[in-house]
Amino acid sequence: MAHGGAGGGSFAFLDLAGHNLQIQQPALFAGLVSEWLDRVTGERTG
Repeated sequence: MAHGGAGGGSFAFLDLAGHNLQIQQPALFAGLVSEWLDRVTGERTG
């Protein structure tokens, strides 16, 4: 799978993750989204 050209994007391989990560592993999902939001918000404001 290719990953390139997406500014601020990220890609994570998650073992034992299905199509509903936000339901199956809510803490992991929240952590990944929070980290991404912190990163892209910092890029826009800082």
